[in-house]
Amino acid sequence: MDVIAENGSKLMPIEIKFGKTLTGESFAGLKKWLLLAQNIGDSPTLIYGGAEHYKRQDIQIYGWQESGNVF
Repeated sequence: MDVIAENGSKLMPIEIKFGKTLTGESFAGLKKWLLLAQNIGDSPTLIYGGAEHYKRQDIQIYGWQESGNVF
């Protein structure tokens, strides 16, 4: 599932994954979107079924229980 949110003059891509484990492929959609969006993409975010909150490959990652902190 993918969501695009407005963040000022930028667009914030949010991808939601239901699994608890992330792999390199988990970031492929966000990376492709950022490449296509060029300078209008900002703050890529991935929400997943796990519990960790961290940053990987310039993507903010939130566990589903912290998804309310995205905005």
